[in-house]
Amino acid sequence: MTLDHNTTSQISAATPSPRATRPVKRSFSIRGHRTSISLEHAFWEALNDIASLKRISLAQLVAAIDETRGTAGLSGSVRIHILDHYRQRATLVAVERFASGGAPGAGFPDNET
Repeated sequence: MTLDHNTTSQISAATPSPRATRPVKRSFSIRGHRTSISLEHAFWEALNDIASLKRISLAQLVAAIDETRGTAGLSGSVRIHILDHYRQRATLVAVERFASGGAPGAGFPDNET
């Protein structure tokens, strides 16, 4: 495969910096026990957004996730919670578009021609 200068520039621009992808550790107290979670910056932003939407603190959201995680690790459970949140939102958007007469996938970049 041959890459020209424009393609290489596009790849470089799309590649996040190591600092942006390096996990950030934050500590919480959950039911009286101190614990820490390591997440990448984008996951911390998403988690903060979800907490804001639910009108609860970040610590309350993490505690709620902790209560339902079973034996899974907390950091992984937080990532799965974030993924589930955005999947549910995407499904709701698709259902609303379909109910209003649009195609189920209309408006999503992968489905546009």
